[in-house]
Amino acid sequence: VWSCWYVVGDTVRRDIDPASIMEGRAFPNPFFPGKHTRVALPIAGNAPVTGSFAVYSSGMDRVYVSGNVASTWYLDRQMFFWDGMDNEGSTVPSGVYMYIIDLGDRRVMGKIALLRR
Repeated sequence: VWSCWYVVGDTVRRDIDPASIMEGRAFPNPFFPGKHTRVALPIAGNAPVTGSFAVYSSGMDRVYVSGNVASTWYLDRQMFFWDGMDNEGSTVPSGVYMYIIDLGDRRVMGKIALLRR
């Protein structure tokens, strides 16, 4: 039993195992825009890093790309965030998306299941 409360999106939860938050595992996953404000993309390490990330549809069409952005300290991890929008600010449809975070010396990849109601 974990003794900490975590804010995930707009939800305060106690049932998250902090050890399960690891590089390459987006959360919450599946991601429900409207219920959650963003999906977190964790990376290893405690020090802030700067990098860019891109999100691709299952057909490998790039739907979002960030510029150089700094990671954010959240739930005892460095993370990048995506809000489920494309580069034009439009919502993307339900589907499975792949993300790639480019940190210069390495890349972090993972999948996001995005479900709209």
